[in-house]
Order: sequence, then structure tokens, then C-alpha cells
Amino acid sequence: MENINLKEYLSQLSSGENSALNVYNYLSNCNYSIGLNLNYFQESWVPSPSIQNRKPKGVLAFAEEVQHYKYPCNVYVRNSSAYKFSENKEALIDFKNPQHYKHLFEDLNKRNIEIDTIIVHSSNGNSDTILKAYNIVKAVAAAKQNSSLLCLWVYENRELNSCFHKALKGFAKTAFEEMQNVILRTVCIEEANQAFSGIDKIIESEASDFSKEFEVTYNKNGRMVKRFNFLKKFEDNEQISFSAKDAYIVSGGHGVIGREIVKSLFENGAGKVIITGRSEVADSQLKEWFGQNASKIQYYRADIAVSKEVKTVHNSIKNNGYDIRGIINCSGVFNNSFIINKKENDIFDVLSPKINGTIALHEEFINENLDFFITFSSIAGVLGKIGQADYAYANCFLDNFAAYREGLRTDGVCKGKTICINWPYWSEGGMAIDDYEIDVLYEQLGAVPLTNKFGVEAFNKLLNAKSGSYTVLYGVQKKLREVLEKAQITEFTDNAVSADYSTPDLKSKTNEWLIKIFKDTFGISDFDTGTGFGELGIDSVGFNRVMLRIEKQLGPVKKTLLYETKNINEIADYLLETMSDKLEKILCVSMPAVPPVKVNAYVIEKPTERIVEKVQEPCDDIAVIGISGRFPKASNCEELWEVLKNGVDCVGEIPKERWDVDYYYSSEIKNLPEGKSYCKWGGFLADADKFDPQFFNMSPIEAAMTDPQERLMLEVAWEVFEDAGYTHERLKKFGDENGNALVGTFMSTASNTYNLIGIEQWGKGNYVVPNSLPWSLSNRISYFMKFSAPSYTVDAACAGGLVAIHQAISSLKNNECKMALVGGANMYLHPYKYVSLSQVKMLSKTGKCYAFSDKADGFVPGESVACVLLKPLKAAKRDNDRIYGVIKASEINHDADSNGYMAPNPKAQELLISNAIKKAGISAKEISYIEAHGTGTPIGDPIEVNALSKAFRRTTSENQFCSLGSIKTNIGHSEGAAGIVGLIKVLLQMKHKALVPSLYSDKLSPVIDFDNSPFYVQRTLEKWNKPLITDQGVQKECLRTAGVSSFGAGGANGHILVQEYKEDKKSIYNEDTEQVYILPISAKTQAQLGIYVNLMYQYISNNKSNLKLSAVAYTLQRCRNEMEYRAAFLTKTLDGFIKLMSDYLNHKDSRNFFSGIVKKNRGKEISRTAIEDMETARSMAEAWVQGNKISWYETRRLVPDLVDLPTYPFAQKSCWVKTINKTIPVRPEVKAAAEDDLEVILQELASDEGDIARIIEKIETIDKTNIK
Repeated sequence: MENINLKEYLSQLSSGENSALNVYNYLSNCNYSIGLNLNYFQESWVPSPSIQNRKPKGVLAFAEEVQHYKYPCNVYVRNSSAYKFSENKEALIDFKNPQHYKHLFEDLNKRNIEIDTIIVHSSNGNSDTILKAYNIVKAVAAAKQNSSLLCLWVYENRELNSCFHKALKGFAKTAFEEMQNVILRTVCIEEANQAFSGIDKIIESEASDFSKEFEVTYNKNGRMVKRFNFLKKFEDNEQISFSAKDAYIVSGGHGVIGREIVKSLFENGAGKVIITGRSEVADSQLKEWFGQNASKIQYYRADIAVSKEVKTVHNSIKNNGYDIRGIINCSGVFNNSFIINKKENDIFDVLSPKINGTIALHEEFINENLDFFITFSSIAGVLGKIGQADYAYANCFLDNFAAYREGLRTDGVCKGKTICINWPYWSEGGMAIDDYEIDVLYEQLGAVPLTNKFGVEAFNKLLNAKSGSYTVLYGVQKKLREVLEKAQITEFTDNAVSADYSTPDLKSKTNEWLIKIFKDTFGISDFDTGTGFGELGIDSVGFNRVMLRIEKQLGPVKKTLLYETKNINEIADYLLETMSDKLEKILCVSMPAVPPVKVNAYVIEKPTERIVEKVQEPCDDIAVIGISGRFPKASNCEELWEVLKNGVDCVGEIPKERWDVDYYYSSEIKNLPEGKSYCKWGGFLADADKFDPQFFNMSPIEAAMTDPQERLMLEVAWEVFEDAGYTHERLKKFGDENGNALVGTFMSTASNTYNLIGIEQWGKGNYVVPNSLPWSLSNRISYFMKFSAPSYTVDAACAGGLVAIHQAISSLKNNECKMALVGGANMYLHPYKYVSLSQVKMLSKTGKCYAFSDKADGFVPGESVACVLLKPLKAAKRDNDRIYGVIKASEINHDADSNGYMAPNPKAQELLISNAIKKAGISAKEISYIEAHGTGTPIGDPIEVNALSKAFRRTTSENQFCSLGSIKTNIGHSEGAAGIVGLIKVLLQMKHKALVPSLYSDKLSPVIDFDNSPFYVQRTLEKWNKPLITDQGVQKECLRTAGVSSFGAGGANGHILVQEYKEDKKSIYNEDTEQVYILPISAKTQAQLGIYVNLMYQYISNNKSNLKLSAVAYTLQRCRNEMEYRAAFLTKTLDGFIKLMSDYLNHKDSRNFFSGIVKKNRGKEISRTAIEDMETARSMAEAWVQGNKISWYETRRLVPDLVDLPTYPFAQKSCWVKTINKTIPVRPEVKAAAEDDLEVILQELASDEGDIARIIEKIETIDKTNIK
């Protein structure tokens, strides 16, 4: 290979022909100077006797048929539709039910049955094989077994079926890498030799072998295992001759690697290439990829995992007269996730293109006169890959399928040699690899990712090789051979208790060692061993870096460790339990001798009884127990009520800080220029950039890149739980077995424009990456709040809020969650939405929402971020929750066919509302208010009123008894949040027993016949009286009931019916005027504590006539989370509380308030039912500010009511993506300096036999933004 001139390469960088980001690929091409080569390996069977190094303590046996298993075991497991664990230690489980495996291991724990060996005797291999293995390993992981476990997977060799069993080697290697204490070994029985006269003898021998051997076969030569062989002389003596008249199939040929293979086929002389793929590919795209050869390509959109689609492709090929001479399957997907987190659907998505696709291609083309049948596999199949157990299994299957198919070719069943290529990462391929994985790959194996150039070279070499499976690696040959060829199978010993890990010295030194690793890795200092990883802001990439540092000193550790622990203290406990001998050596701690300890071979933790819940009663009515939100000119729901009752229009011009309004505005409505909007008005939230990142454990950089909708939703979600009176501690009552709260999170959004700022900035040379991730709107809340129930975001356009409510109610009724947080967010952060809506003339020309008016001219955009908290009514009453209202029914549907995709369907709306009324079990006459969709459009409003009227007319002929209004006239249309906002308006009206005016309705639309309809528009503020109706001649008073409608562009519709809550009579809490009350207030920082006390001072001073001291104390004590910075006030009266807060704010001393900073809870618990004297109160208050826990009200049956008080005052820090107005060119001297740095490094590399990882690390220090 000729030398490459470094100056020439730098010239390419300077001219823009290349980029610094391609340096890595350049380095790989320089293999002549840094000792990197293409290397080829094959696995072969060699004799290897078992290592008899243990005696099983407890055996758990799975067998599909009784006669298949005779080896003695402690517990025998058989297949059954129902779960049962009998007293004679026989278990019946459904082999396809993951929960049954979990229950099985829980029952083993309860009965103190020690298991260290699992034997699975399987007859037929199929797609269920991998699921069975997954379920067993996941159940072991869920039981938190730290001692070693051997799982033997025994089967007889039965042609294709055996491939499904043999493929478990890839899964097994991955499982060991992730967990480090589980060995799964496949044992294939072909022929038993004289030393092993039967299966029982074989099982007995293997069960006594605790070595890291993952695949064994028994044949006439005895016990055989697989070992790697380096191919020194590559025999490529089965040359393939290509002809211009022949065609070749490349499944996945449109992918990055597939395209390189297709190009290579043409270079070899192929006349026609058939590409299959699941996505649509245009002819223009093929031309861009393949140039003139595009005319020789036929693309079929087909899923090769579906036999019918493969047959369709085959028939089409035959009809076109092509002779197929070769098939290459390079399709594949993967899904990174640990075994403990894998879902069944995700597994099959990964397996389908590899396993089902390969089988379908083989069977469909079995009679073709093929020259070759090639499958693209991965080194994950032979080496395992953390996070890709399913991918490793699928690729290992291809290895074994190649041998199976070659056997068929030998027997004359099919034609064409079979080759399976186990590829490493391709650096330019579609499956990305990060810097951490590159480092690990090189450090542990001596390999680096493969460039396209060398990948094609390897493909062409293997194309002419003999049938078989080949592993290709690009790297340092010496190290590769040392790792793969000379690797010795080591004994696998149980280190569960190798020393007395409770020794204080070793424990403290382990904590110190781990703290140093975390400090060195992340550069953080202010934390201790109990600080949660979430508080440190550590993500999965950070976990990988920590694991690499730990393993450099301790050796392999299970890769899920940092995901199964919450802080350094828990990591230390695990390491001390499992690797204390190694810790003793590296930390130089002398340990006393300890006597042998009998260890439960399955679980170290004390087993607990599994709680089986009783079947729940049907859940019908749903209570709303909390509300919160941010609205235009209203920072909370209380301020929103002031806006509504006073008839305030909160719409104004677009704030200047959002974007250059004048640049994007045009008054030319009819001939609107491209890129312009005729509307410059909207209801906007104040301080959209403000956020409290520290409170939510986010760095300022992460916060700036996070969508403001997501940030504000975090704050609003926190507030809604404070409004409902639920702290983290109280939510534990509704927790799952892992201690996480069973609260569902259902969000809605239809505007995601923050990321567009980044795209715009890229064009100016400012490469920022702001995110707009709808899924994160819900998942971020569940993550921070530790919620484990369903969590997802819906986008149903303007109907999204009510669709989210409907989904939440379904989840509650299905007992998937105990509470449901439902929210909607809508913000306009980039002019795109205004411009696009103006193009289709949907926006108002005047900036006013004329709902139901003769002036209706389109909707006015509005922003809101709002939440409600839902709970089954029975549960809410049981828990003494404050109930704002009761949802009697929710209904959603779709327009189906209408007069246009964006046009509403009155029949669908009528059916929606009438179905909701039926579901609620009420008459339309009982509904006295409708919060309409009412966006102020000249077509939509009349259609909505007409549909409402027809729905009501099904049960009543009365006119103008039901009030109608729209909050959009006050704050604009908040799209995905509109349904939530409308519900909050209704609940506020119920709370205050008043109906607020719908604005701009002085002159109603002449198209709407209100006089002959059940409705009238609410134009003034008036009392909301309970409706009186006559039923069978008897007049009765009904509860206030309202409907809320939302109709989305595209046809999604939603309607809910809400009723006021009729409170049962209950005992009244009598205020004790002689009792001393402790009023605690806390915050995350000293500054926020001062702000919080001031807010409380202002609120109670202004509202003391409506408050009781006991209720204020109860709300602050029981319904607010306790934080680090604390103040506690002692008083017998509200006036006394106000005076103490004033003294605190003015830095005056008093014996009756205390303050303190708590870095760690002291753990001391104090419980009192009442405090009669001031001295007792002082001692309790002082203890609380010092970090001791007070059990407020725990022993009382009767407690005060929850009252409205200010919620937490989040810090107002500006968090916004950094933007520039003009493109900033790179100064020539800066560019030259960066290129000089790169040249020095490249020259160093050329003269170095080199540590590529070190060189790459140097390259990373160069500011690549200055090199084009």
C-alpha cells in the first residue's frame, strides 16, 4: 500500500473535501504503519473433559415431558396453564408466562429452598426457546441472587430445531457479561460414547462443572467444545463467477453496509441486483446511491420475515425472467437494553429479520440454482454483547443455520454454498458505536471498527471461500489471537461470601475508593455515599465510564450493577458481598479469618411474603383531587380564576424575546408571502425561559437543551401533588414491590418547535441541539417522581388533552395505576407554527377569539401548561382527599369520513356526546354548562353547537337551559393542552359556584339558532345554581354537571362529563385554641426558603379570615415534602404565625422559630398526638430543623382539612439555548492552528506502532468546529 501524504490529507480538510470527524477512518486506512490488519477466525469443535469442581446443592428442573428427565432434583417444574406450587415440591407454570417464573422463584425463597443449578430439558427448538431462557434469567435477576448459578440447557440434535437451542450461546455469553453470576450452558446430545451411557450421566457430569463454558456437545468423540482458530492461510478455492445475465438478491441492500455490498457485486460483474427492504425507496434515491448502476437494480418493498411477501418477490423476479444465482441477507436491527428490561415485542423485532428472514429466503428459493447463500452475522453472536442479548442470539442462530443448510446442500436438497460472516462494527455503518465502546473494543480485544474499504475487501475474500462461518476482525493480530485463540476456560467459583464484609475498615475504604472513582470521572465533589445517582445527574454513558474504571481494578462486574443500585453505598454493599477478597487486595486491608458461612444459594436478602391483591371492585366514577397550571397572565389556578371572573382578555402581541415578530409578519392576507404570518397575536406565558434546574437534578446545560414545555411541566406536575396534599412519603402507600409509586403519567402535546431553533442555528454555524421530545414530556416526570405505572404522551392535535384523560381513566379502571397524572403543554417557541397555520388561513386576522360570534375569523394561538390528578372516587373518599369534581364519563372517537381531512364531522360529534351522556347514566337536562371547543372559526363553531343540540335532543326538547362558554376567548387556543385547561375552568366554576363570561359574544353568529337550541352563551358573571328538573311530574334538584369538548384537526374527538362532588357528612375537626402548633416550611436552597416564607406571609395575611390555624399546620406538616433548608414556627394563632414570619424575614430573633440546614436525615423519629406546652413544641421544632423525622398526625383518626397554600417557589433561572444572529466564519489563524495540531498528531501516529486509543483521545482535544 502506498504512503499517504499527510499534507495532502490536511489540504483536503482545508478545502472542505474531508472533515476532522473522518480522521478515525483515515487512521484505520493507515494499517501499514500502525499494525492493523484484517484477521479471519473460525470456530471448530475440540475434545474437552468436564471440570469436576463442585457438587450441586439444589436443583430446579424444567422438562416439557416427564419421561425426558430422570436426574434427581429438589423441585420439578412442568408446563401448565395455571400456576401452582405444591407441597411435594412440584411446580406447575405456564412456560410462556413471565409472571409465573417470577412467582416460582418467590415461592422458592419463601420455602427457603436453595437453588444453585437449573436444568432445562427441552425437546423442540423454536421461537419460544429464547423467551423461555429470557424468562428464567430475568426471574433470577429479579430475585437479586448474588451467588453463582449454573443453568444447563439439554437437548437432542434435531436438524433445524437444534439451531434455536445452539443459538443460546450468544444469549448466554451476554447474560454472563451483564450479570456475572449466571452461566447458561447448552448441552447437545448427538451420540453418547462409552464414558457416558445416558443423558442422566451427562447431566450429572455437567452439573458438577462450574466453568465458563457456554456450549457443549456430546458425540462419538465424547465431550466437545468450540474454540477459535486463526486462519493463517486463507483458502479461497471456491471462486464465484459472475455473469451479466445473472441476478442476485441483497436483503437490506439499501442500508449503509448493504449499499457497499451491492456496489461490490457490480464491480465483480453482476448483471442485476434485487434489493429488498421494509421502507420505501424512490428511484431518485437509488440513482444517488448507485449512479449508472441504478438502472440494473430492482427494489422491492417487502418484509423478508413474512413468507408471503418473500413469495411475492420471487414470483415477480420469475415473471421478469431473471435467474437468481446468489442471496445475501444483510438485514438487521438491534435494541440496546439489558436482559432485565427486555420486552417480548422488542425481542421479536430483533429476531425477525435475522431468523425468520433467513429461513423464509432459504425455503422460498430452495429450488433455485444458487452459487451462494450468505448471511451477515455479528461478533455479538460468538462473543456476546452487553445490552444486545436478543441480537447475539439471532446472530448465533445464523452461525448454526449455515452448518444446517450446508448439510442440506451435501444431501442434494438445495444448491449454493452457505457462508455466514460474523462482522465487527463498521465505522461507517448504520449501527452506531460511541467512543466508550471503541475504547473497550480496542483495550479488551485489540480490535477497531471496520471501514467500508476493508469491509468490502473482507467480503470479496469470503465470497470465494469454502462454506462455513467466519469471524472477521480488524485490529492488532497479536492481541486478537492472544484473546481469542489462547483464552483458557476458567473455573467459575461462588464468591458470595468470601470475607466478613461488615468489617468497618474494608467498608469505609471501599466507599472512599468508589467516591474517588466518581469524582475523577465526573469532576464533582459535593456528595456522599448516600447521594442518589439521579441527584448527581449521571446518565447511562456516565455509568459505562464508571464501570470501566471499576473493572480495570476488580475485573468483570455485572453490567447492570449501576442500574440496580441507587447510590455508592449500595454499590459498595454489593461488591463487599461478592468480591470482598479482591477488594481486600486492591485496598490493602488486612482481613481477619472468618469461619465458613452457610449462604442461601438463591437470595441473600431476607425473603418476604408476596402480596396477592384481592380482585378490585369495578371503578366507575373518577375524582379530580389536584389541579395546577401556568396560563397567559396567570401563574396558577387561583390567578386564572381572577382572569375568568373578571372577563380579562390575556391575548397580546407575540413577545419580542420569542422571535423577530416584524420580520415574519405581513398584513397581506390574500397574497401572503412565503415564510410570513398575518397573525402576530397570541396568549403567551411569561418567563418561558425560567426554570429551576437544581431542584430537578439537571445541569444548566441539560436544562437549556430541554424543551421549555417539558421543563414547565415538571414544575406544574410537582405543584399538582402539593395541591392534592401528596408527598413522596405519602405516595409510598401506593407503591409497587420496588418502592416506586403506582402513578400513571399521561401527557398531551401538539407543538414541538424548540428543536427548530437548533436547525436554524446550524445554518449559522452554531451547532446547538435543543430537544423537542414528546415522549420525554411524560417520562421525565415518571423518572424524577419515581412513578412506575404507564407513562406516555399522546398527540391527537387539539383533542389530545381529553384523549389523555380518557387513556388515564382506562388505566385506572384496569388497575394499572392507583392515581393518574394527566397534563397538556402548548408553547410557541419558533415562528414555524404561526407561518404554517397562516398558510392554510386557520388563524384569526384580528387577534380576538370570537367564539359563537358573527365576527368569528379563525383561532387565536394560546399557551398553557396544565395538569390534573385523577383517582378512583372510592379511593379518594377512603383517603380523605380534597375532591374538585367527579368525572362521570369520558368518550373518544374519530370523524372517519368527512367533507375534508381538516373538516369536522357533525355526526361523529353528536354520537360522541350522546354516548358520553348514556355512559354517565344521566339525562341531558341535568347538564347545566358546556365548556365548548369554541375556537372562533366561522365553520367549526356552528357545527359544534348543531352537534351538541342533536345529542341533547335525544333526551330533551327544552330550550336554552344550558350555559355555553369557551376559555379560548380569554387565553387563546392551547391546542394539545386545551382539554385540560377546559376541565380546570369547569372545576374552578364548580369550586366557586359561579359561571364566568365567554368574551366577544355581544352579537352572536346568525348561522347558529340559539333560540331553538338547549344552549345560551354565558355573557356575564353569575351564580351557578343547581338545575331543577321535572322527572315524572316530580321536581328535583340536580348536582351541577358540565361537559367539556375537544375536537382535533384530522378527526380525533373527545368529550367528558364532570359533576360536582357531593361530600358525605363527616366529623368536624374542632380547633384547639390552647394547642401549640408547629408550622414547618422548607426549601432546596436558603434563597428559596426566604422566598417561600415571604409567599406564605403574604398569602396568610391576605386570607386569614378564610383559614384555620389547624388546617394550615396540617397542610404544611403532612402535605409538603421536607427539604434541606428548614424553618419551623411555633404559635397558637394565625396572627402569631404572621408575626413570626415577619420577624424571620426581618432577621429578628425569637424563641418561637427555628431554622437549620439538613444534609442527611438523622433517622430519629418523634411522634406526638398533641402538644400542650411551648417547651415541648420547641424541642420538637428544633429536632425537625436538625433533620429528625416527626410523625405528624399518624396516631389520629380525625385530622384537619387540606387548604390552599402557596406551592413551592421554584428558582427563576434563565435556561435557553444560546443563539447567534449571524454566521460567524472561522478566523484563518484559528483554522490553521487546529490543522497544525492535527498534523502533529498524525505524524506522531505514523511513527508510532501505536496506541490508537491514546491517539484518538488526543484528536478529541482539537476543536473540530474550526476544521471543515
